[in-house]
Amino acid sequence: MSAGGHSPSAKRGGLRSLRLGEVPEHRKHEVAKLGERLRLRWHEEGVIKDRRYHMRSYPKCFPASVAIDCLVDRGEADTRQQAVCVMKNLQRFQLLHHVVDEHEFKDEFLFFRFREDDGTYKPDPSTQDVIAGQRLYSRLQDTELIQDRKYHGKTYPRCVVGNELVDFLIAGGMFPSRTAAVEHCRDLLEAGVLHHVCYDHHFNDEYFFYRFENDEKRSSPKETRKGSFSKTTSPAGSESGRPSSESGRPSSESGRPSSGSISSVKFLENGRRDSSSFNRFGETNRSATSFSSNSSGEAPMPPPMLPEEPELPTPEQPTTTASPPTSPPPFIFDVTVDQMLDPSAGFQQRTIKVISDNVGFGFVIRGGRPVHVHAVDPTGPAALSGLQVGDLLLQVNGQDVACLAHSQVARIIVQGSSVADLVVLVHPNLQ
Repeated sequence: MSAGGHSPSAKRGGLRSLRLGEVPEHRKHEVAKLGERLRLRWHEEGVIKDRRYHMRSYPKCFPASVAIDCLVDRGEADTRQQAVCVMKNLQRFQLLHHVVDEHEFKDEFLFFRFREDDGTYKPDPSTQDVIAGQRLYSRLQDTELIQDRKYHGKTYPRCVVGNELVDFLIAGGMFPSRTAAVEHCRDLLEAGVLHHVCYDHHFNDEYFFYRFENDEKRSSPKETRKGSFSKTTSPAGSESGRPSSESGRPSSESGRPSSGSISSVKFLENGRRDSSSFNRFGETNRSATSFSSNSSGEAPMPPPMLPEEPELPTPEQPTTTASPPTSPPPFIFDVTVDQMLDPSAGFQQRTIKVISDNVGFGFVIRGGRPVHVHAVDPTGPAALSGLQVGDLLLQVNGQDVACLAHSQVARIIVQGSSVADLVVLVHPNLQ
């Protein structure tokens, strides 16, 4: 099961409001929950990963156009325009950003990153509870704690038992004591992440049934539900937390005794990732493309486009793995398709198989009709396979590409999983 733990139909319902226009501020918790669900899923699917371009690595990012592909392919948006609207809402609520904050989200090969992945996301406490609840729900998908449960002849679908959830949090080392774990679960309930199945009780370390909002199928607004709780709710053992034989839990004889009153000190989840430094990444340049691949063997992601002007290092730039290679000689840019295919012209044909590593193939292409190799990372897979600067692409993965535009060649390469089978021609002056 995916990190989100939802069926595609459930996901479509959650994203519907985000894809139709600008979401109002009071729905920030819903946006935060949906954003975290996408982030967790895309990490699991390999959409979010470290990527290389122009011999530099960009950690934990994704191309905007690939995110659009994912939303449309899974039916979470009917059109690419709707998918862009979803992602713009996430950006507007500060859940993600362009890696150097120079672009609004658009359907182009630009790198974006969830702020949670570089430590720049600073939500308010209630929003942080929503995000923490989404992570907890994701972790529970690998357990049997969430399941249909019966009591007094009635079935309560997809719910978790209060004291079993506390056991899980303690066993996972997420909290130092049951008191802290219960306080955290109370924060989640007050933030609307989960609720008692009959809306009768606050969270208690007992055999009560609770359900995450992710699994809630009720369509009535929360205002009509009884048993809403605020920060002033009385502690466990008081009237609001007392067991009830009519509230979706067995009698006290079969459950854990109450843990007593709960401290008002809030235990915040720690362990936020340190901020990751990254290099400059900016304006679209459709004349050059470098290639990243998925280390899990899935299809590599379409690359970003970078400006051609030289970049000056800054203190926050990552260390490059190698010095940039020399550009092709000027005569490569003047080669025509007719010249390249002329048997008497003296071009040497070579067959090269490039298998990507965990961050990419390690080469950059430029031009069009024909496309040539503009740069090769000396430490990357392409260099190890023998690909050289100035090589002219004749075939890619069995397809003739000599007469194709740059964008068409790039798409063929990125659709070829983690292997690029290349047939190249070497200019006579480079032999």
